[in-house]
Amino acid sequence: MKTWKDVQANAKHYKALGIDKVYLNRSDGFDNNYPWELATCVLEGGSHRLDISTSLQFQCEIDGITLSWYLDLEPSDANGSSEYHIDSQSIVSVLAKLSPICARQLKSILAADAAKVKAKADEYFKAAQKQYGDAALLEELSK
Repeated sequence: MKTWKDVQANAKHYKALGIDKVYLNRSDGFDNNYPWELATCVLEGGSHRLDISTSLQFQCEIDGITLSWYLDLEPSDANGSSEYHIDSQSIVSVLAKLSPICARQLKSILAADAAKVKAKADEYFKAAQKQYGDAALLEELSK
């Protein structure tokens, strides 16, 4: 696995090859091998499911090299599910490690996601209420 410390140790070689951006290897969930404390920004990543971005991209610069890595808000086995499987433990761990500026950026993304998750929950709740009503009607008609 290519870690940020590997990149830092070999920064002069990367720069000699004209490489100024490195993506760190992706892993499942929270990873202590990422330089969370050095992150300078967080962006919505490329994975989306049920109206939210389920991956977040973090970046920092070390010795003239921009490092990027991802945090998945859900495990990959959530794909195909009709409900969210938010990995709150990883999010809490990451928030505790981020600088105040980067933590604010993450919280802004999480706030927008929370509104979308709530909207989806409201949609499911209304559908469940209708289903209970339909079940009660069918039950009554069956008597």
